[in-house]
Amino acid sequence: MNMRVIRKISLGSAFTMGAIIQTILFVVFALIGLLFLVLIFILGSIFGESNAIIGDILVSGGSAFIGWLVAFVVGIVASLLLGGIGGFLSAVVYNMAASIAGGLRVRLD
Repeated sequence: MNMRVIRKISLGSAFTMGAIIQTILFVVFALIGLLFLVLIFILGSIFGESNAIIGDILVSGGSAFIGWLVAFVVGIVASLLLGGIGGFLSAVVYNMAASIAGGLRVRLD
């Protein structure tokens, strides 16, 4: 068996991976939430009213749509930052634990 020990994780790569993974999860769950919202509109028999609301939003200058779009973009930026910080802190904790316990053993094929 070819066992290797991971003794240190690069802080920069952990930040990058954490940011990418968290942003992908944010986008996926935001789209799933939007899908459920549309299903609730359809199943709640208010889809006709929601069409009127959406029409009002788009006709009235789209300020509500722009607000939702800004919230989505802010969510993506927050996901990038918080995911990166989480990945960074996880790598710091792992590196400290690995210095005490010797690291994680993995088998490479």
